[in-house]
Amino acid sequence: MNKCLPCGSGPLKQQFKKGYCVIDTFLSPYQCEYLLQIIAAYRAKYSIPEVTREAPQSCGRSLHYWVIDGLQIETHLPEIQKINSLVHQIVNELSQNMALLTDKQVGININIMKGGCEYRWHYDRNALTAILYLNEVAGGATEIHPNYRLCLKGQQHSKLQRVLDALLQLNFIRCLFSRKQSVVPRPGRLVIMRGDRCLHSVSSVEGEQERINLILAYDHPGADFPVAKCLNSYVYTQDAAGAQDPNYLG
Repeated sequence: MNKCLPCGSGPLKQQFKKGYCVIDTFLSPYQCEYLLQIIAAYRAKYSIPEVTREAPQSCGRSLHYWVIDGLQIETHLPEIQKINSLVHQIVNELSQNMALLTDKQVGININIMKGGCEYRWHYDRNALTAILYLNEVAGGATEIHPNYRLCLKGQQHSKLQRVLDALLQLNFIRCLFSRKQSVVPRPGRLVIMRGDRCLHSVSSVEGEQERINLILAYDHPGADFPVAKCLNSYVYTQDAAGAQDPNYLG
């Protein structure tokens, strides 16, 4: 699968200064359909985990999706794995010295959301997150408050940071201090954002068409994530949730 870099990296960098950027037709409809067929063939052969986490009252949205993690992709879906080389070219244009997370379970995921599914407000553990939509659905928009997080130096995973995050995610405060941006799913559309700085969520998918997209996670080589074990269990399994993860709000 071949793909050229889009023209005009300068304007793209300007767009990215606000915390995220959008590239339309990063993949062609034909390429998206090819990947969807590969995913469908995998799903016909293997069961995939369904993750459901009811939202705390203060959060408003639950977690509900199906996921194929990076370990399964590496073993069974090499064509999906190859997408990293294409997206990484763009990531390096926007922010130098970034690499796919070494935690293979997390690096590349396939996220599937059916009608009524949604994804709660959160920050990512990693610095940059890429979302590549493979199809178009009603609803299911990625909603973003760009560069919204106030980070306490050296205390990203502290209780104090968690309290600050929870305060700033209150709806009336978000409305006062940030303007929500929405990116709707379109085949081949790529979104790259500062995942640990942009507060983001997925609105409820409408209708019967599944929302299928790839998630790629990047950070500086050697980046350490104290929340990794707890968070991996939280987002890839139905195991009982352990201690509150500071990346999640509410």
